[in-house]
Amino acid sequence: RIASETDTRVLAAAWMRAHLPAGAEVVVLGSTRFTYADPELPPNVHRVPTGLPVGDYARAGVGYVVTHEHPIPFSRLDPAVMRALGPHLRMLAEFSPFTDGPVGGFEAEDAFYIPFYDFAGVVRPGPLVRIYAYDAGDAPARRDAPASGVIRGGG
Repeated sequence: RIASETDTRVLAAAWMRAHLPAGAEVVVLGSTRFTYADPELPPNVHRVPTGLPVGDYARAGVGYVVTHEHPIPFSRLDPAVMRALGPHLRMLAEFSPFTDGPVGGFEAEDAFYIPFYDFAGVVRPGPLVRIYAYDAGDAPARRDAPASGVIRGGG
């Protein structure tokens, strides 16, 4: 059942194709070792190099931040980076594989985003993907409600 649903990274990629402007500068956060866990960016946007310090986002023209996180170690966010970014982010979309937060029995040694036991709280494969607008200004980004394209849980 879970494997037959669309992966959250595919849903996020479709949303970005439909909503991000051509030429947008995008930072992708969450990969700890391998970028194959990252959502695929549309061909008309630019991926900012991994490891760019948060303080350099404005100079690089970053307009969007895409994150992915999951209980398996291939999608983990650095809490210090997220604290630094927090005041400058406005969530646009969220694509969650979970019904009520991370659950499920996942194999930690491989990048399978489908549990092999405890299936009840998981509705689709993939990590929790969030897409944010990034505002480099001194004032925090507006905290509007997420866009109508948000998919949470079974969406």
